Amino acid sequence: MKNVIAKLINKDSIPENIFKLSVSKSKTFEDCAKKYKFTYIDKFPRKEWDFHIFGKFLHQILENFHRSILEKPEMASQWPRLLDDAWESAEEEYKSKLNKEQEDQASEIINHYKEIIDEEGLPNVISVEQPFNIVINDILLLNGFIDRVQIDSDGMLHVADYKTTKDKKYLKDFFQLETYAYALMLENDDINRIRASFIMLRHEFEYLTEEFTRKEIFSKIAPKFINYAEAIDTEKLWRANPQFLCKYCDHLERCREGNDYLVKRGKAPDIKPKVGLNKLVKENMEEQTINSKEIDYCTLSVSFTGDPDVIKQKESEAIKELKKIQIPGFRKGKAPDYAIKARCKDKINNWIAREMSVEAYDAMVFETGVKPIGQPEFKSINCKNGQYSCEMIVYHKPEFELKQYTAIEISKAPIKDLDTQIENAIIALRKRSGQTEPYSDEDIVEKGDDITMSFKALINQEVFDGSVVEGEFYTVGQNKFPDFDDYILGMKAGETREFSLVFPEDYPELGGKTAQFELTVHMGTKKRLAPLTEDFFKNCGVKDYDELKVNLSQIISVNMKQEEMNYIKGQVSEKLVEIHDFKVPEFLIDKEAQFQAMQRRIDKKSLEQDDIKNALREIAEKNCKLSLILDSIREEEPDAVLNDSEVQQRIMQHVMKQGHDPKKFFVEAERNGTLLGLVAALKDEFTLQWVIEQAKVINGKTETEEIRST
Repeated sequence: MKNVIAKLINKDSIPENIFKLSVSKSKTFEDCAKKYKFTYIDKFPRKEWDFHIFGKFLHQILENFHRSILEKPEMASQWPRLLDDAWESAEEEYKSKLNKEQEDQASEIINHYKEIIDEEGLPNVISVEQPFNIVINDILLLNGFIDRVQIDSDGMLHVADYKTTKDKKYLKDFFQLETYAYALMLENDDINRIRASFIMLRHEFEYLTEEFTRKEIFSKIAPKFINYAEAIDTEKLWRANPQFLCKYCDHLERCREGNDYLVKRGKAPDIKPKVGLNKLVKENMEEQTINSKEIDYCTLSVSFTGDPDVIKQKESEAIKELKKIQIPGFRKGKAPDYAIKARCKDKINNWIAREMSVEAYDAMVFETGVKPIGQPEFKSINCKNGQYSCEMIVYHKPEFELKQYTAIEISKAPIKDLDTQIENAIIALRKRSGQTEPYSDEDIVEKGDDITMSFKALINQEVFDGSVVEGEFYTVGQNKFPDFDDYILGMKAGETREFSLVFPEDYPELGGKTAQFELTVHMGTKKRLAPLTEDFFKNCGVKDYDELKVNLSQIISVNMKQEEMNYIKGQVSEKLVEIHDFKVPEFLIDKEAQFQAMQRRIDKKSLEQDDIKNALREIAEKNCKLSLILDSIREEEPDAVLNDSEVQQRIMQHVMKQGHDPKKFFVEAERNGTLLGLVAALKDEFTLQWVIEQAKVINGKTETEEIRST
């Protein structure tokens, strides 16, 4: 792939100070930036949980077993004894950490593996815990270990990873296995297709399998890790992403947002760490102060003063980081602290200001309990002489009670006759290919005709602005007042007709008033239907009438299904908005209204008209309200969440189908500010679809059925 140079290197050849990533690091950052900071930047100790120990124990048994066969293939016939030995070897390390229930479960899993081998024979495993180190563009190191590589009976290379998770729904993508496949393909130039599986140990060694081509892997993996590296490198706030999985986090005691989330929802941790517990870090610094005031609806003004001890710690971190650069007069990495302080004062202050701004933001979230929207606006930041203070404006979500959002009852979409739709489509094609001819003496005005007309309209016997028209060209059916067209249908060239027309109530200045029209049709043209000839079918890309009907049937069927789903989406959206009664913040409505105007290509001058402005704001308010509701549903329903990795994958697939470069698309979308909106829209769409799948369609008065996504 362009602009990507990747190569495998030995562990001893890893360059110093290179940015290091792995699948687990990337996923940690994607799931929660704050957890990434705690784990890989602050390097706080991690805990060892019961389920981790259980998984490591089983991994160790299987590694020991297959490694022993690789080292002594002549012993393969005695595999039952080797598997028992592998158990005993792993048990020596883990026995003191396992409980009786875990030992029994592990024994059951390994015994089942014996049954599989008895029935199917030994898998052709060629490596276990295979390490890899990949340097990408000389700036990024991607490393990891592959649980197992085997060759299947059809000769295909098969990479596998053991999983001890109970619920398969949490394995949402194959990114981990795709990364392993990438490493193997870099090592073997002749591999064009590879098989990859999660081996579900708790599910009788069930394989969740996909196959990948070299083209797929090489177009995806390196660019994706480059994107991760760039996102991590530019991260400033290290925000937490509170969710129900917080109770399993290694750093829950340190995370205000995670604790607050679980306490508010009554989901306090019910699993305790097995070993490695650390004392609670002092979170509420005595010298730290924070004050907040609601200055407008969902708008906070926040002032923060940092704890001197924390500021001092940040200064030490800055100096440690600056030791990596060349300080004039000293060898690289050898400059003393006093020299760095003297020569890098501005850089140290900038580091402290950045880190303390994150601290201020975290403290604000914890103290106020609000759910921020967008980035905070820092009105002032003061950082000097070991002191830090700031003032910021924070916009946040409104608080509201989430109403019943499952089993919403809605009606079925109106049924359209497919044959009628096909016939109408054929008529439209014939009209498009037909000849335009002037009216004959027998022709009458019909929709779609082009006519020349004149009219005079009076209200209370007086003309008004635009009420006198001479020789105007008009396409019948395009008037925004349907009644107008109804009055002229059936007229002939040269005919004059009088009628009354009542203006709609919301029509500016004339709303509700009745106008008396006198209208004359001077002349007209009509599109004659093209005959069903060989040339007509050829122009349509088919050979005859039957093939045209088949092609149109396929296209129209897809469109009808999409229309049905749009109809359902519309109803569900309306009901969600209807049952939730809360005020949408003005700043959200303003921003969405601007977006709607841009989408509709409405110019600035038109936006000054009250009717257009009010219509856009009404649409914007409904959209924002729905988005806020869907966001709250995501907090309660893990299955309704589309994570960032899945969003990125969907965008990439769509962009690639359009024949564009995904990387360029992401760069441009981020530059012009459309990326965040696109990501939010995809997440909302996924959550709305989840709500739709829980909804019930009322067919008549009695029958209900679940909607399944099309």
